[in-house]
Amino acid sequence: MRITFSKELAGARLKAARETTASQWPNVSYVTDIHPVLDWLTDKVLVEVGRHQAPVLSATVDGPTYLVQGIYSNALGKPTVVEWMAVSQLPDAPVVETLTAEVLERYGVGPNMPGRATPRDLPGLRALVPDAIDAAQRHLVALEVEYRKQIDATLAPYRQRVAEWRQEALFASSRPKEAELDQTARRRLQLIKSLETVGEPMLRLLAVLEPHTVAEGGSTR
Repeated sequence: MRITFSKELAGARLKAARETTASQWPNVSYVTDIHPVLDWLTDKVLVEVGRHQAPVLSATVDGPTYLVQGIYSNALGKPTVVEWMAVSQLPDAPVVETLTAEVLERYGVGPNMPGRATPRDLPGLRALVPDAIDAAQRHLVALEVEYRKQIDATLAPYRQRVAEWRQEALFASSRPKEAELDQTARRRLQLIKSLETVGEPMLRLLAVLEPHTVAEGGSTR
């Protein structure tokens, strides 16, 4: 499987595929936030970390920064909302920032980042985990309203299609079986509804970034 994070490259490969007669499937897939490959990769990394644990990394941050993944799912258990967040300035004035490639670059997170055998303040970092998760959850709940609107807008044409299909089926027969049509329409609408976001979000701590250096007096920076 060939994948890319570039919308431009993915668009070009999709256009090229549509212009061929052999196949209309692009030979390079675009990786979105909810692409199954990301779930697989995340699980692949997390399986190397013990239960209820997260790696502590030395990074270019002003204070402890918590990297959190938040997921909403639909009734089928499939992700509908996936948000990657960086939570900092805990515990008094938490700031939640969307975790992008640019943010990670700013933090210095990458294959060449320095290692650290032992965290400087593991008890202090552990104590702030509940605050980080709470802040990330509040941020995710606020975003869910907008995401729900986007999902409703995406599903609206399918609901309309079911209504149009039922109407056309009624007129297609001189003796339509309305009960059967209604039952089929309800099943299809239930299937569409199952794609909506339901329940509470799941949040998991991916990693904690600790500042490189320690200032005078023992505070990290």
